[in-house]
Amino acid sequence: MLGIFNFRDFHSGKSTSTLSKFIREELEETISMVDGLNVREMDYQNHQNSNKNKIALDNNLDIYMIGGYRLIGDSIEIRARLLEAVTNNILGSGKVVVRKQDIDSSNIQFAENDNSFLFKVNSNKSYDELKENLVDLKSEDPSFKLKISTDKIDYHIGEKLNFFIETSMSCYLTLLDFSPDGTITVLFPNGNQKNNKISPGKIYKIPPIVPLGKSKAFSLMIQEPSGLDRVKAFCHLEKPSPLKLSIKDRADYHTIRPGTAQGKKDLKRLMEEFKINNPKTWAEAYNEIYIFDKGVTYMRGKKSIPIIEKPEKPKDMIGTFGNELPMPKVQGGLK
Repeated sequence: MLGIFNFRDFHSGKSTSTLSKFIREELEETISMVDGLNVREMDYQNHQNSNKNKIALDNNLDIYMIGGYRLIGDSIEIRARLLEAVTNNILGSGKVVVRKQDIDSSNIQFAENDNSFLFKVNSNKSYDELKENLVDLKSEDPSFKLKISTDKIDYHIGEKLNFFIETSMSCYLTLLDFSPDGTITVLFPNGNQKNNKISPGKIYKIPPIVPLGKSKAFSLMIQEPSGLDRVKAFCHLEKPSPLKLSIKDRADYHTIRPGTAQGKKDLKRLMEEFKINNPKTWAEAYNEIYIFDKGVTYMRGKKSIPIIEKPEKPKDMIGTFGNELPMPKVQGGLK
């Protein structure tokens, strides 16, 4: 059983009555056509400040969807996440860009766009709100490019994972791993590699093939829980690290944990560093992988949605539901 919450305006953090309702109703209608999946309309109007996970469980949901939207030029970007109700782990995410002209004007309403939800990192924001703001954060006008990739997109618990990083200018890299359960690990810099400056003209492998300087060989191992694992890279032209890293030994990584005061403090520090500062001094890159339990393998994204009339495919659609696009190459120069 699936339930969908009202989507929020990304800039203000609020749900505007018209557009939020329009997005939710369109999703409910579309997803209800998926064979074997039931959509339940939730009664949560009197619980706006309640924990969404609790509301999902009270409505006997197996999974639930939350998300946000923002105006980008003449288009509306809509982002969504799918979470398991019992564990609250993220199972999947998606993004689509829709032209404003394709939506009835009566359904388009945005909260006052003063960017207050992004700029004012206040104590009222929850850990999850800060975390998702950080995942969605982009530099409006970066002066250089950053790229991140992995050797594949699906992994099983216990497998080794490799990242590949490229930059068009010398900068200081901070690599964050967002686990399905909300825990964030600073993968780089780490106990083995404290010098996080990278240079253009080469592809950096993390962990490195050959350890540099006094660092020792190490590997990144996929760990529990299963679900969607998201990776965000930030690179700053001038500052080595926005966080005071708690690293005890060479095999250690700084961890940002949900439900802790230090976790919220670290997220606020990251948001302040990369949002408020000059956007030309930093760049970001994003990637995601899916983690399966050991011995479990299934095809993702194979649910079919019957279409009564096949419309022309929007030119500004980002991503597809099938395997229509070729897989990106792991390595290659920045374009």
